Amino acid sequence: MTPEEYERWMIRDCARCGRRASKSAEWSDGPICRTCYDRAMRVRGRCPCCDTDRLLPGRDTDGAPICRDCAGIVRDFFCDRCGFEGLLLGGRLCEHCTLADTVARLLDDGTGRVANSSSRPRLPSSRRRSATTTRQPPGRSVGTGGAAMLIPSAAAHQC
Repeated sequence: MTPEEYERWMIRDCARCGRRASKSAEWSDGPICRTCYDRAMRVRGRCPCCDTDRLLPGRDTDGAPICRDCAGIVRDFFCDRCGFEGLLLGGRLCEHCTLADTVARLLDDGTGRVANSSSRPRLPSSRRRSATTTRQPPGRSVGTGGAAMLIPSAAAHQC
C-alpha cells in the first residue's frame, strides 16, 4: 500500500476530537481515533436513554455518553470469557482476564499450575515495592488512571 493509498483509506478526521489520525472505529457519530476509542472504553455509568448501568461508549446528539445499543453501535464489547463489558484486548478478552492469563503463564511451574511460593525467585529487598510504599500524586485516585469520568444525570437529559 502506498502512502497515498493509506492516507485515502485509513486516515480520517475523528468525529469526537477533530484530530486527523488513523481510524480505530466507525461508530454512529463517525470515524473514531484510537485515543477517543480508548477514552470511550473507560466511561461507565447509567445510560440516560435506557436507564441501564453499563459501558457508555456512544454519544447522543448533545454529546452526552450513552450505551452502545442506544447509540446504534453494532459491535459488542463483552468479554468472551467472563462477560464483562469493557475494553477488549487480544482474543476478545477483557483486561482482567488478559492479566489473569499473563500472571498464570508467568507463574506456571511447567505443570500448568502456579508455582509454589517457596520455589519462586524473589527480587532483592531493595527492588521490592509494596502498596504502602507506592505513592500517588495528590488529587489522583487509584484505579482510574487519575481521570475522573463525570456523567450528567439522567434527569437533565432528554433522548
